[in-house]
Amino acid sequence: YHAPNIAPLLKDRMLLHSRPAGPQEYARAMQELQGEHQYNFMLIEDGAGHQPYHSESPVKPFGEACELDRYDNTLLDIDRRLCAIIDTMRDKEALLFFTSDHGESFGENDRWGHGGPRYALEQRHVCAFIWYSDLYAQKHPEVIAALRQNAPAFTSHDHVYHTIISLCGIKSEVQIPQQDMTNPQLTDEPLK
Repeated sequence: YHAPNIAPLLKDRMLLHSRPAGPQEYARAMQELQGEHQYNFMLIEDGAGHQPYHSESPVKPFGEACELDRYDNTLLDIDRRLCAIIDTMRDKEALLFFTSDHGESFGENDRWGHGGPRYALEQRHVCAFIWYSDLYAQKHPEVIAALRQNAPAFTSHDHVYHTIISLCGIKSEVQIPQQDMTNPQLTDEPLK
């Protein structure tokens, strides 16, 4: 929640939680999410998908022969953490917004790593999804309907800010409703 522009809007309206240290801490922190605030917000910045790739799991189905194998094992670890987070929130009124900051190049057009040219699609097209609990869907059917309607639309990191503050029930003069994924009038045009 240290991202500019989001923290000032959130800090007076909800209980904020910073990044826990690992999967067990994620689960423990989420179990403690309660209090007098209507909303709780937790931002988890997990650097597991960055070099050097390291899987905490003793089982490494892809082996460790090359960098791509280690990366794939790391992705399985991230999946395991996300499953643990979802299991913790399954019975709560909860929504999880997951995205990556960038992708990786593994030899495409002789590129490796990230931070390369802007035209490197493998670095720009990233995994993102929104998961919500059944209780959240029951209480917010209009949000779920808009998310489903907008699922096939092109979205970018431009949409993250506007969607998060909307999901947290915040109105701001800097919010662009057409960049909010919970808005049925979403536009898939990038911000200028």
